[in-house]
Amino acid sequence: MTETEQQLAAVLCEVTQTAQVSRHADFLDIGVDSLAAIQVAMRANELGIPLQATALFEYRTLAALAENADTQQPQSAGDDTDDLGFELDAEDLASLTGALS
Repeated sequence: MTETEQQLAAVLCEVTQTAQVSRHADFLDIGVDSLAAIQVAMRANELGIPLQATALFEYRTLAALAENADTQQPQSAGDDTDDLGFELDAEDLASLTGALS
């Protein structure tokens, strides 16, 4: 596994509450929905891995997602500003999750 795959695997395991994620498992099969995709993308970006939530539905395996992330413009760790020009932090995510529950 590449370093990016290892970091993304750890994030995916945390978000989906699974023990491990196979490099070739389909994200939909391990329980990644739109809220989980947002959580994964936020945590990945906090680690400096450039990732949009929609990428998890376009690149549906760990291997494909990591390969795509490695080809993107790197972000500095802690840069929470997305392409839409607004910041979404953990508190915002908790509010969104609560509102959608």
